[in-house]
Order: sequence, then C-alpha cells, then structure tokens
Amino acid sequence: MSEPAVGFTRPPPKQYSEEDILALPNNLSSAPFMKDLKEKGFCVIPNLVPKEKCDQYIDDALTWLEAFDLGFKRDDKSTWTQDHLPAHGKGGLYNRYACAHEDWIWRIRCEPGVIKAFAELWGTEELIVSFDAVNVTFPYGEHGRKDVDWINPWPHQDQDPNHPIFQLAQGIFTCSESGPEDGGLCVMAKSHLMHQKFFDANGGVDESRTKTALNSYHFRKEEADWYKANGCYEVKVEAPAGSIIMWDSRLMHWNRLPTGDRIRVAGYVCYQPRSQATEEQLKRKAEVFHNRQVATHWPALNDVRELYQGGPTRDGKPDPANRTRPTKEPTETDTLLKLAGVKAY
Repeated sequence: MSEPAVGFTRPPPKQYSEEDILALPNNLSSAPFMKDLKEKGFCVIPNLVPKEKCDQYIDDALTWLEAFDLGFKRDDKSTWTQDHLPAHGKGGLYNRYACAHEDWIWRIRCEPGVIKAFAELWGTEELIVSFDAVNVTFPYGEHGRKDVDWINPWPHQDQDPNHPIFQLAQGIFTCSESGPEDGGLCVMAKSHLMHQKFFDANGGVDESRTKTALNSYHFRKEEADWYKANGCYEVKVEAPAGSIIMWDSRLMHWNRLPTGDRIRVAGYVCYQPRSQATEEQLKRKAEVFHNRQVATHWPALNDVRELYQGGPTRDGKPDPANRTRPTKEPTETDTLLKLAGVKAY
C-alpha cells in the first residue's frame, strides 16, 4: 500500500448541506461558461489558441517522444508500441520523466487565453498552476496501435468523496481536435451534485478505496449505473483544437481511446488562487518546480508522484530511459515563475 504523499492530510469526513454542495465559490456566475460547469459539471471554452500554435504543440509533443531514443517515429506506425514509447498510463497518459516541465507544456500553461479562463473561474488573475501530466494517445485498432487492449470505462472522481463541496476545477487543453472518434474525456454529467446522495443511499464511502490514492475514488459499474438511474448521463466531450475542457473535480469521469486517424495530444492544466496556498505550500511548490518533479492536478498540494507511486518501470524494473530533467527546459518568464509559485504577484 502506498504511503500518503508528502504534506498530505486527509480531512475528517463531514456532512454538508444541500446548499453547500450546490454552491460555487466567489461570484463566479458572471463567467459565461459557469452555467454548464454548475449544472452539468463540465464546460467547453473553445478556440482560446489559434490552430497554428496547436499544431506546433503537437509537433513539440511528438518530438519529445522521439527524443527518448526508443525507436519511436511519428510517421512509422510500427513504432507506435510500448517497446518504442516511454511508460505511460491508460491511453497515453504520461506523468513521469519530468514531463510536467517540458518547454512545450509550460508554454501552454502560460497562454493568455488559458490563464484568462481560470481567472474568470476564480475571479482573480493571481493564480498558481498544477505540475500535472501530459497526454499523447495514438489511435486504437486499424488506424494505429494494435499492441494494446481496448480500455473499458473506469469511472472515478478526483476529489475526496468525504468532501462533496466544490474545491477545484480541472482542465484539459486540447492541442488536437476532440471529436466523436478522437478519444478523450468522457463524463457522467450532473454526477458532481449527487455524491452525498449516492453515499447516503449506498452505505457510505468505502474507505479501502481512499487509502492508495490521494483525492481519488473509483466507482464500480453498478455504482455508475446508480447515477444513470438517478438523472445523470454519459457524455463524450467534444471540443475544437485550442480549447479548454473544464470540469468540477467531483464529477465522475474517465477517458476513451481514439478510434479515428488523429493522434490525441493534450495538456492537463489546473489553476487555483495563490491565496488558497499556505506559505509552507508555496515553499514546497517552489522546491518541486526547481527539482522539475511531476505532481497532481492540485496546484497547492504538490504531491510528487514518484514519492508515493514510484518511478517509471519497464519489464518490472526501473526504466533506464527515465530522466529527472526535461529534454527542453522551459524559459523562466515572469508569468511562468508566478504560476509556479516561485515569484509573488
């Protein structure tokens, strides 16, 4: 069993009122996308970055994979296999190898349109950002990878289920288009408002599922069916390239493999007000940044993945292709250092 991540303390369970659960912080209702975020639990904020820049981010991501020297070549589908790629999670989720600090993902985090979306969410421009994962997923089946099995839905939420009030909104930046066959985020719409009712009706939180992951809870199929029987519904979220898909961390979600002919490239981005982090957390965040470590989507917690999940492995052994610094260091601009928690606003 994994040990809790550095600095993490799970708050004790608490009962919340219906008003608490339905509420969103500050005066967020002024943002045009807030209606969907509040009512459905997710929203799409489209066309924040021009397609030409998105194409460059896709090129940068593929160049990053080629730089591992494992034989991967973007134009040779026979190399779209585990033997030629760094270790990754479901689909193409990369959360090791200092990937969170590659120049290309930092440029995405510093995009003015991306920052503005989260500034509108929180009602402040003084934000810090997560050091989270990146995603490069190749099409499944005849168009691409044949060395992997189909991934069935794995519904989960990324917030402690003992605390069903709004705490955070996660984000995906879509470098590539997210259409019906392009894979990507699937959600159980409206489920963010139903957790208290679900656990009250189903015997409470299964604490054995909260001990090996931080701010995470996985649901069984029959539990997802309970949500559908109580007014929630599945959505494969679609968005043009250059958009932010934003969702409430309480929302049940999972990802789907692409079945078309496009490679999916995405960056996970999550921002919260700097004022929500303690001085100790900001000091820790600066250390994680300087060490170029990968954390989670919680900007203030800075739970380094390798400290509680271990490093990447290949054939059951530490991956010799592992690295602790990015292949291309980010340019440490004023905006970047503020988002990293290193520099004050």
